[in-house]
Amino acid sequence: MSPVLKMVITPDNQFLLTASEDSSLLIWRITDQEGCMLSMDQSTLEAEDQEDKLNYNHMDCKTKINKIRQNFLQEIEALKSQIQVLKTENEEQKVFHHQMLTLITEKYDKEMKDEQSLFIFHHAIKPNEDTVLIAFKKHKEMEQRMEAMQKNYEERLHQQEDGHLCTMEDMKQSYEAKLQELRKPHCCSAFS
Repeated sequence: MSPVLKMVITPDNQFLLTASEDSSLLIWRITDQEGCMLSMDQSTLEAEDQEDKLNYNHMDCKTKINKIRQNFLQEIEALKSQIQVLKTENEEQKVFHHQMLTLITEKYDKEMKDEQSLFIFHHAIKPNEDTVLIAFKKHKEMEQRMEAMQKNYEERLHQQEDGHLCTMEDMKQSYEAKLQELRKPHCCSAFS
């Protein structure tokens, strides 16, 4: 005996109808109103009626599957568009950060040249230890500021890349889950 896919009790509570996976229909006579004792009457449907119902359900399933497939394809296209937008934004941010790093580096180089010129000027006029010490301290401060700015930039860039990767991974997993769902065989019941 195949597993039962659907059951229904007749409105007069006299019979229980069951539809099995092998397309057989069983009619059970309820002998006790409380449902304690059941006896089985097996009835076969006429071949034409059964075939008509199966064809109708098969067409209904095909329509549902096609509708689900269309929805999945639309969602996949939307996900592809979102991934493309995220990639474009990521590239734009990389270019922006590269430009900012270039500007910071150029500014640092200019400040270093100015410091060196100032040091040479002070050293040529009045060489003393205080002037050299001040210039050295300024040089060290500039180096530390540059390192801090570069570290901050790299951390921000890393965080943004991680965020984009996580978003793209989530979209990929969602896309794969939907594809798996679409590939699952759909079981059509003889009675929906």
